[in-house]
Amino acid sequence: KTLESMVLINDQHGGFIPSALPMPLQWAPIFSFCVDDFDHDGKMDLLAGGNFYGVLPYEGRYDALPPTFAKGDGKGRFDCRIPYPPELLIPGEIRDIKLLHIGKQKALALARNNDSLVFLRY
Repeated sequence: KTLESMVLINDQHGGFIPSALPMPLQWAPIFSFCVDDFDHDGKMDLLAGGNFYGVLPYEGRYDALPPTFAKGDGKGRFDCRIPYPPELLIPGEIRDIKLLHIGKQKALALARNNDSLVFLRY
């Protein structure tokens, strides 16, 4: 066995299927996930946000994770190797990501620790 972070996917039969998260989602603490079909291909994707700066100086900040898009393949696997959307290069400690419905459009609200909210339409 390995020690890696994973997501548990509901199998619709009362159980869950474990799926390891891709390597870029293993690099820093994750505080929030948002699940939706972000690229409109009919398969659920993940958006993860995290980082943690409140550590002792000799440890260094955990800041290797800007909000990260993980494309779902519909079978429980996710890939972060797609071209990175530049609008997601948001600095800071993401603490929550919420999906908003504004009429027929969708948007994301990203809450950052000790910083302003960020809103993104998609």
